[in-house]
Amino acid sequence: MQLPDTLDEVFNDVVYDNNAQEVFKKLKALDNDRDLLVSRWVWELIRNARGTAGSHAALEIEVALGGDRLTFRHNGACFKDREIAHLILHGSTKHDPRDIGKFGSGFITTHLISRRVRVCGSLIDGRTFDFELNRDGADAAELREAMKRSKEEFQASLGQAAQPVPAPYTTEYAYPVSAPIRPVVVKGIEALRQSAAYIFAFNPMLRRLTITTPEASLAMAKEPLDPIAPNTLRMALRTDGQEVSQWLVTTADEDVTGAIALDAKGEAPSVRLPGDVPRLFVAFPLNGTETLCIPLVLNSELFASREERDGIFLGASDTPDNENNKRLFTAGCQRILSLISLAAEKDWPNAAAATRLQRFVNPPSTNEAWLRSQIHTVLIEGFRAAPLLRTISGKLIPPNSAWVPVAQKAAASLDLWQATEPFLKAADLLPRLQDQPAWDDSVNSWVPFLEPPASFKEIWTVDRLAGLLEGLQSITGVIAALAKETDALTWINQVHALICKAETFDSFRQRSLIPNECGHLTQIGKLHKDGNIDYELKEIADLLGLSVRAQLVHPEVKTPEVLAALNILSEDQVLGDVLELTRQRVRENPPTANTQTAAVQLFAWLIKRNRTVKLDGFPAFTLHEPGEKPQTLILRADTPPSERPLAPVAMWTEAARPFVDLLPASAILHPRYAEVMKEPQQWQPV
Repeated sequence: MQLPDTLDEVFNDVVYDNNAQEVFKKLKALDNDRDLLVSRWVWELIRNARGTAGSHAALEIEVALGGDRLTFRHNGACFKDREIAHLILHGSTKHDPRDIGKFGSGFITTHLISRRVRVCGSLIDGRTFDFELNRDGADAAELREAMKRSKEEFQASLGQAAQPVPAPYTTEYAYPVSAPIRPVVVKGIEALRQSAAYIFAFNPMLRRLTITTPEASLAMAKEPLDPIAPNTLRMALRTDGQEVSQWLVTTADEDVTGAIALDAKGEAPSVRLPGDVPRLFVAFPLNGTETLCIPLVLNSELFASREERDGIFLGASDTPDNENNKRLFTAGCQRILSLISLAAEKDWPNAAAATRLQRFVNPPSTNEAWLRSQIHTVLIEGFRAAPLLRTISGKLIPPNSAWVPVAQKAAASLDLWQATEPFLKAADLLPRLQDQPAWDDSVNSWVPFLEPPASFKEIWTVDRLAGLLEGLQSITGVIAALAKETDALTWINQVHALICKAETFDSFRQRSLIPNECGHLTQIGKLHKDGNIDYELKEIADLLGLSVRAQLVHPEVKTPEVLAALNILSEDQVLGDVLELTRQRVRENPPTANTQTAAVQLFAWLIKRNRTVKLDGFPAFTLHEPGEKPQTLILRADTPPSERPLAPVAMWTEAARPFVDLLPASAILHPRYAEVMKEPQQWQPV
């Protein structure tokens, strides 16, 4: 190789060598990261078309994918001499701090599609060009020669032909698309389509975007609309000249903008969540930020992004980039809160879903503790304290004043909502039914940001519903707390079923949740199933102060798991307890009126049911003078017939009654027995 003749040529050769080395390394890295950069090429082309903020008032862009060719056209500003030189030789022309990309190092990402690009356009002096930008080469030396040939071809094409780009466009890039690279191109175009509304919103100069593929063609244009609230801007996105299908509403301070997308079809605009759209923009998306946990999209042309354009610097060190980005991010979170508050105030459908945070993934170059703290302090606590939740009654209240049902094991949040809704006060505390799933998702998404993990007071669980039921104490209390059309026992069974689905069966042991036959709520350990105990026997037990009904589950309790956990209380068990208690009570001096009534009724009950064997050892009342305490005798099965007490006088024959005074009163049963056993034949077994 012949040595250069002048020092200038030596310097020029060094520049070529250095540029070739740098480009070769970047191209090699580009191939290695192809899977991570599938859509970046499209943003670099659009960034370069846009250039400096405010430099072009009506930008139009066309992206067209044919069978084996990708064409990108725009009507942006013509090339300056220095810009075309940087495009060919590589480097950056960014000297204006507002310039987000004009043939900077990012343009090389477009070579992910092809190392050879046909570039057509005009210089600002009117001369046209049409040349191949070639960055092929097995090594840096070959690449250096390809770059030199590109320069020479560019120079040779100057002014040789009329404008080579169809109007209204001024610049065209054409990339051959091979079969292996086609998926990369398709993904880039799809990313552009998904983010198009935000690109229009964050780039006021962009007027029209056309996307053409073998499958479909669409042309998108924006039109400004009247602001929907103070300190907001609103634009409509129209596709193929059809009816407006989407709105973008933005709110900004001087440095950062937040945006919320709305489906504009139908009676009311509905919030459209960003989905896979990146959450951070510097006029255009920062790839990879779609996993950032914030729910809406933020834009700032002051964000200092990483070279890979996959995020911003939010590190622990106090560098200017870190500190400024943190300030912008915090301000952006406040913009998000403002937009969601607006959506709630306007009652836009799906507004509640916008409060859901994505699962936390710490981005590159980010101080995790700081980011978690900002999300918790600014967003979550902001959401909780702002009037965002529309209740059943139509009130707009802060979530931290609400009941937000959440799923618990197999107990779905909607099931819990339905079980809570009958409460009279629930209308002012529960989310509307259509918003319930979204609020369930949202409050659950907030919990992981607590340190240490805890719960929020607005989280309404099956356990809390069980506590509310326990506080009502009785069926009467339940009736008073529920809407009139709600059947209390049907509702109680509904709550019991939820407790079982939530796998919190211990609640039945620890809380008074199950109604007994008296209508009072009690713990499961104090209850039994009714083993066909006679109603009259229960009444007799009540007279003795033994509440059998308090031990028996209410007959309308239907939950299988509850019933399966209960033992049966048999009639014989109750009878044994009643007999023993009768003996004890009769020995009291004097026995109470209830005791006397119970003893008489039990005597009759045993005889009527042919259970006279139980009368052995039973205390019976005999005749006594008025005012005297009752006299008792103990009935014995082995007593000779001649010594057995006589039936009450009322059961004697007319012929026998005159002789009553000849017999001791202690030998005749009290007249009260005749009142409960009025038929003479009932006395035959005795």
